Parts: sequence; structure tokens; C-alpha cells
Amino acid sequence: MRKFLGFIIGIIGILALAWLIYFVISKATAPKTINPQPTAQPITAQTQSPTREAPPASGRLKTISGSPIFDYWAASSTQEIFYVTETGKIAKVNPGGQDVFLLEQEIQNLNFILPSPDSQKIMVAFGNPTQPQFSIFDLTNNNWSPLPMEIKSTAWSPEAKRLAAVISQNNQTNLAIIDLAKYLSNDAKQKEKAIKTIIKNFALKDLKMDWLRPDEIIFTDKPSSLVMGSAWRLNLSKLNFDEIVPPGNGLIIKWLKDDLGLKFQNKKAV
Repeated sequence: MRKFLGFIIGIIGILALAWLIYFVISKATAPKTINPQPTAQPITAQTQSPTREAPPASGRLKTISGSPIFDYWAASSTQEIFYVTETGKIAKVNPGGQDVFLLEQEIQNLNFILPSPDSQKIMVAFGNPTQPQFSIFDLTNNNWSPLPMEIKSTAWSPEAKRLAAVISQNNQTNLAIIDLAKYLSNDAKQKEKAIKTIIKNFALKDLKMDWLRPDEIIFTDKPSSLVMGSAWRLNLSKLNFDEIVPPGNGLIIKWLKDDLGLKFQNKKAV
């Protein structure tokens, strides 16, 4: 038994000595490790010197007004920028000085604004979000013109001369077209002729309207993850509907001027 233990200990000692000799030899003959240094590269549009600030780009964002705003819009013809304050005042941005308030009249409880396609007017929704009131501000005369209180939703026509409006009155909901030139005139008879009902007992409710083409209005359900929504197109000449976007949960569509749109949709219902 003792001989066997001695034999095992001898084997272990030999192995340990061999490993020690190998370690010493490899350490002495191994090449030195040199940490590579970064090579100099020419500075291009994608690389910048850390010791020099990049010059400001021509498209760099800048503050154009220090006033708190609710929303804004830009006049396409003059490139002027206008905004609505949180209290409903209308102002024009003056990059070289103080902003110019076009009207000091205030409107409380703003919901949203809808600039006209020609940027010369804005429609403002205010009051109770579930039953808002609408009023139009005209840049040509700096005046407010209230719309009928019975309007539930509305949209600008492409040429900004008419409005499509869902009007609820006397327990009946109709879809109507409003001629703005007649409605905004001071002639009472013209004002009466301004609103023309095109569909009585309009069944579609709580929808977003987009009047993209002279003869077409798009109706889109308000987005919801619980209820499926879709989009319909109304042909104003034939007064018929066809579905253009199949039902989906959380459907949001941003229509563009070229008859295309961006669609966002929740694929899985909550």
C-alpha cells in the first residue's frame, strides 16, 4: 500500500515539474503584445475632430417665437407663420422682433384647430370636447365668424370655399355642405341659402372627415383598440359609399395630398 502511494505521489510530482518548466519556457519566448494605436483618418462629413465644434448646418432648428402656443400653421403663399395662444389669441411670428397679435379676443377651452387648404382661414373647435363649438378666423379681415352650434364635425373643401358638416338638429342628423361665401356674408337671405343638406338621417357618427378631392369625402372611424374601425369614401356626385380601408383595431390614417395616406393599425386587439 505504501509503495502504491509513493508511486502516485511521484507521478504527480513529475507532472507538476513538467508543467512548471513549460510555463517558464513559453513565458520567456512569447512575443511582446503591442497595443495598437488608432491610425489617423481624414475628417469627412461623417467624422469630426473632437477639439473643434461643427459649424451650424443651414437646416438647424431654431426658436422662432418665445411665446407659449396652443397650435400653429404656415401660410403657403407667403411662408408666414401664425399661431394660436393657449387663451385663443391669434398672432403672427415676427422673426426680427415682437410677435404681432392680430386679435386680442380670447377663446377658452380650445380643442383643436383646422387650417384651410389655402392657409387664409382657420377653424377652431372649443368648449366641451364631446360637443365642441366651431368658429372661423379669417386672416384677410382678422375677424371671427361663429358656425352653427348644431355642427358636430366638419372639414374644409380642397379649394377652401366650402365646408362639409355633420349637423344634428330636431333629433335628426344630416350631412350638409356649407357655402362659406354665402354664410359669411351680411345678407340674411344668402346666409339662409348657404347650408345645403345632401344626406338626411346620416347614420355614420363619431367620425373624422377629410375632403381630399372636389367630389370625394373620406370618413374614418376614430381609433380604438377595443372596437374595429375602417374608412369609407363618399362620392358627392352619386352620393354612394364604398369601403376603402378594411376594419382594424386602433386604425389611424393621415391622408396626403396625392390621394395616398399613412396608415397605423394595432394588429392585436387588447
